[in-house]
Amino acid sequence: MTRFFTGMLLPLFVACTSDVPQSPAVEQAGLASGTKAEVPAGALGERFILAFVNAPDTSFEVLDLDVGLDRRAAERIIRHRDGADRESGTADDNYFDSVDELLSVDWVGPTTIDLLEDWLVQAATDGQLVDGVAFTDDEAIMVVSLANTAEADYLDVDLELDIRAVDGILDARPIRDIRALADVAYVGPATLERLRAAISQ
Repeated sequence: MTRFFTGMLLPLFVACTSDVPQSPAVEQAGLASGTKAEVPAGALGERFILAFVNAPDTSFEVLDLDVGLDRRAAERIIRHRDGADRESGTADDNYFDSVDELLSVDWVGPTTIDLLEDWLVQAATDGQLVDGVAFTDDEAIMVVSLANTAEADYLDVDLELDIRAVDGILDARPIRDIRALADVAYVGPATLERLRAAISQ
């Protein structure tokens, strides 16, 4: 059965589990085209998976090499998300709204979901997982520092954050930690990804 952790249980699981299984190197089998698996209704944990696959920095290489998905599944997930122009972050993007939608993609099956979930749980044990975005402890500290000190023009123009997110960040200062930052209005996975990328430059 496909496994899901709820939004409340995932942090508890991560905090209490010291031996999280590693994801397999490759997916053992994909589902035939058109095959669809059932997902437990109301599985709140799916928001972590959806935030991850919808994030602009989640590329084919990340899904294929880091997560270990079947290449065919990884390619089709990115193709579905990026739309006809094959570019992330453009008007024709087709973000996944549910795990059922993700499972409707060719070569995506329960094993795919398990691999995604295992990878996200492992990422969380190595630091923090916030809205589907993984941070090391050092990255989390630096991102919060950036959010608390950066000029509005830098956030708006240089990082190209949504101006509503910029206003929310400025109004929320001082922001105490990465989870408080994620709770700011209009700060979602894309904003967190951009801030994380900024502190790596």
